[in-house]
Amino acid sequence: MSTWLKYALLIIITVGIVGGGTYYMLNKNATTDKKNLQTQIDDLNKKITEANTVLTAAQTAGWKTYTDTTYNYSFKYPNTWTAGAQSNNAKVIYFGTVGGDSTIPNSGDFMIENDRQTMPTEANNYTIAGISAYKAPIAPGPNGGAASIFFSRKSINYVLTMQTYNKPDNSTILDQIVSTWQFTK
Repeated sequence: MSTWLKYALLIIITVGIVGGGTYYMLNKNATTDKKNLQTQIDDLNKKITEANTVLTAAQTAGWKTYTDTTYNYSFKYPNTWTAGAQSNNAKVIYFGTVGGDSTIPNSGDFMIENDRQTMPTEANNYTIAGISAYKAPIAPGPNGGAASIFFSRKSINYVLTMQTYNKPDNSTILDQIVSTWQFTK
């Protein structure tokens, strides 16, 4: 074998070893950096969740608590609201402002539908009491529209609906109600 071929082969092997080693080290460092960044993201998300919990607790401190012993859940709702009409053997419960729409059957600011038969098939994009849920965009309507959250637990489908009545605060109130939701069994 000629000398120049030996040198060419030696250069190719050396470049391969150096290049492979460099690739390995860079890839290893990138993986480590990615893990460190994910840990930081997880820590920040945990801090945000804790801060939101404290904020929600402060915002809902004076609210009433509703407990449903049939479907085993409870949540807080504004102290200016009353629990309104119930229908379908307590499968639908309405809440609203005192003297407001909660006195009208099948109406109210906020409605819970327990054991709904059909549910949307959209991807989950929300969480309620640790359960994946689907929060639908506000659907336009004559009263400004409604925001709904759909979720299932123990083979029971739930729908939470907040009428917006063109009141921007109602969407915030829905999120606050959801943040206090807990299952009792």
